[in-house]
Amino acid sequence: MVRKELPCEVMDLAAWRAQNGAEMGRLLWRLGAALAGASVVVLSILLSFAWRGSARLARESQVADTAAGPVEYASLGRGPAVLLIHGTPGGYDQLLPLGRRLADEGFRAISVSRPGYLRTPSSPAQAPAEQAVVLRALLDVLGVTEVAVVAVSGGGPVALHLAAQEPNRVRALSLVAALAKRLAPYGGDPERAIRGFGPLWNAGAVTAMEWPSFGLRLLGVQDASARARLASDVTVADGLKYLFQSLAFTNRRRGYRDDVMAMFREDAVPPLEAIRVPTLAIYGEYDASVPLEHGHAVAERVTGARLEVLEAGSHTFFVTRQDWVLARLVPFLRSPTEAQAVPTR
Repeated sequence: MVRKELPCEVMDLAAWRAQNGAEMGRLLWRLGAALAGASVVVLSILLSFAWRGSARLARESQVADTAAGPVEYASLGRGPAVLLIHGTPGGYDQLLPLGRRLADEGFRAISVSRPGYLRTPSSPAQAPAEQAVVLRALLDVLGVTEVAVVAVSGGGPVALHLAAQEPNRVRALSLVAALAKRLAPYGGDPERAIRGFGPLWNAGAVTAMEWPSFGLRLLGVQDASARARLASDVTVADGLKYLFQSLAFTNRRRGYRDDVMAMFREDAVPPLEAIRVPTLAIYGEYDASVPLEHGHAVAERVTGARLEVLEAGSHTFFVTRQDWVLARLVPFLRSPTEAQAVPTR
């Protein structure tokens, strides 16, 4: 029996803000009211949190000089290569906890910052197909001739283009709560979506980096006992720290803008029928940011694709239910063709 996951949506900030912005405002207002008269202290604490996050970013990655320009990445473990592609917004740090778990399973996890995020520069309005070319250049420099690709959320279009461009290099593709179709929320107004990534969100994200229970509240976990249980789980707490770190700071704004603009394009993703590699789609039943219909589209249109659905799962289950994800992902990465034939739950 698949356990139900508590609702936790976030990666589409515009959708998140529409659903939870008022709640976030109330929480931050209460925090400020409780600390009235101590604003300097509060500001110092937030700046300290932000500084520690920035220090972690500098320590845990390196920059490769590729034919497509500088590309930031972190490499963990040894074994068959797995390229981890983050969501929107994000950076190489977003999937470090997942990368460490994969390294423990005998893989070499390469977590990358896509163009416009952190230390990977971007040309104006870089589309997913162009971002895929950048990632190909990184693989060239690293000497990776065969790779499995795992993408979450807004990283889906780039992963799909990479698989379509390099069918002989990409040995397996897994889409985890990842965009597989054009997305046009807010009546097709990208500027309205972009405004969701502002100072209020940054303040909440920086605070949530240090207080997992607060972060879970922002993600929609209302039950206090459930928050306490999840926050006490070391794996969940570590994942939340890196998740919120990857959603904060201004050196991700350019990538976020480019991603949002690209999501509205008709060519955001390649024709799914063009994907000719073993594919595993993992989606949440109640994901409000990337609806389950994206997973169904992959299963129906990619030859031989397999769909796994987390009952009652929402968008950030790759953090809150990482063990469930790995139980399906690791066998697939080890033997994509055999694991692909296993029927969905």
